[in-house]
Amino acid sequence: MGLDPHAQAPAAVPPPPVAAPLPSWVPRRLESVYRRVAPYLGALAFIAGFTWDSLTLTRVDRLLDNFILLTYLLGLGAMLVLHHRTGVFRAAWPRLAPRRELLDFAARWCFGGLYSAYVVLYFKSASTWPSLLFVVLLAALMLVHELRPAERPRMRVSFFCLCAFSFLLFFIPVVSGYLGPWVFPAAGALALLGGVTLGWAMERGARAPSAIFRRHLAASAIVLVPMFVLDKLEMIPPIPLALLDRGVFHDVTRTDAGFEVRYERAAWPSWRREDRVFHIGDAQPAFCFTAVFAPHGIDVGIVHAWEWWDPASGWSETDRIPYEVEGGRGGGYRVYTKKRALRAGEWRVRVLTDAGRELGRCEFTAVEGEGEGVRWGSRIID
Repeated sequence: MGLDPHAQAPAAVPPPPVAAPLPSWVPRRLESVYRRVAPYLGALAFIAGFTWDSLTLTRVDRLLDNFILLTYLLGLGAMLVLHHRTGVFRAAWPRLAPRRELLDFAARWCFGGLYSAYVVLYFKSASTWPSLLFVVLLAALMLVHELRPAERPRMRVSFFCLCAFSFLLFFIPVVSGYLGPWVFPAAGALALLGGVTLGWAMERGARAPSAIFRRHLAASAIVLVPMFVLDKLEMIPPIPLALLDRGVFHDVTRTDAGFEVRYERAAWPSWRREDRVFHIGDAQPAFCFTAVFAPHGIDVGIVHAWEWWDPASGWSETDRIPYEVEGGRGGGYRVYTKKRALRAGEWRVRVLTDAGRELGRCEFTAVEGEGEGVRWGSRIID
């Protein structure tokens, strides 16, 4: 019987998949549990770190909280180095190499703890739409990193550099008591040094030192340069400062319970507890109340800049009232300024640092008349 030269050979049947060997640190009796949970260990570590941080961290100027975050940051660097080197130089790490999953778990825990702290702390400090957008971008980056975790050394160095820079922006003022123009470049320089050092520790012995330096200098700069651009656009929240409360009111009175403020209740939105429409009446003055948080030991100059919208020329400043904020009070340093002789039209009060950085603003519309039928509201600000 002859063979048909055009007949096709039977398709090769692929061999059944071989299960990965069980890590030595997992007991044999827990093998089935481990194999079901193993694909989700990284996500579980990230969520656990996020949850733990959200429950334990309280204030940006609390030394214990800063020590916890510093421990996360240093632990993250150590885990990234060990995880990379136990993969590249496996023979040199006979005891640690079989436990690489634990190193990755610890690194993801640290990432989750750091990102959760940054989202919470930066959100508290964000009072303007551009700064809130930055927090949204930070949260989105956190989610992207969790869905597609960085594996390449340069990507891991970039994420580490971002974590270090975000931490140093508030850590430097808290420990030094200095909150000035040199904080941002100092944080950038230290984060750049940390990124390059991490890259050298990860790839030492695998590449030439000059190649390592160039690779990870670029990986760090690709994160830091956009941060400096965002800072010029005032999109990065002015951490560690935070505008905790604000509003324009008809009256502000200090009581034993705090500051009692009086305002016209808005028909909509009903949750507004400040004056959005302000009836001038008989030379009725307006009060701008703010509570600004600053870390303990730091005094900051703050300005209330009252501005009126001139239909012909735009916003024009009518009053500029400076005052000093004493740091350390959890509810913020409370102060109010008063503006007499309002004219009808659109008004805003910009809350600025003495360096010109905007912390937030209060906007309202001044209207002629007594406001008959207005419903009045009041509240106590502690």
